[in-house]
Amino acid sequence: MDKDEFVVCDFCSKSVKFKNIRKHKRKIHSSEEKRPKVREAVNNTQIDQNSRRSARLQETFARINQGEYDNEKSLLNFIRNAITHGEFNILKAAKQRLRKKFPSTYRRYIGPINLRDPLGSKNCYCAIASSIDCIAHDILNLTIPKEALQCDACWDLDISYAWGVYGQYGAKKIDTETWRTVCRLRGDKKYATA
Repeated sequence: MDKDEFVVCDFCSKSVKFKNIRKHKRKIHSSEEKRPKVREAVNNTQIDQNSRRSARLQETFARINQGEYDNEKSLLNFIRNAITHGEFNILKAAKQRLRKKFPSTYRRYIGPINLRDPLGSKNCYCAIASSIDCIAHDILNLTIPKEALQCDACWDLDISYAWGVYGQYGAKKIDTETWRTVCRLRGDKKYATA
């Protein structure tokens, strides 16, 4: 039967669309149609599973906040899994714990520990808080904002630090030629007279 087809109500003999007949009976005649018991049983099991899941998440949240998972690997795994599954409470707790216990790892993968005043610029790393990982990616692709190249705080605290972590004497992700190019760009943006 088509949902837009009209049917006659059993109580008032009024013409009502088929898709609205249940609503009409409930609102006008206060009639409740019983749903099958099987559907109620399915809903109860879903409610039980959801309550068990939320209880388990709440327990995990509490354990993270109490410091039971205070090592870098487990906290980074919690962050990765929370992002994957959309569990924002777990994500926030794990990031907060990582920030407290392992600030250098937090700075490397999440973002700066303390935010800086952007001093008027809206495109430097003072205004756009980025992790060292993202800054290294910008260095490799030579997509560093020109405001960040002009800003002394961005150069000292972010770009040079990323070179130290990912450069020739660190993880060896950024090669020396790329770093020299970045230094030339800095010189051109910061100290160019014409």
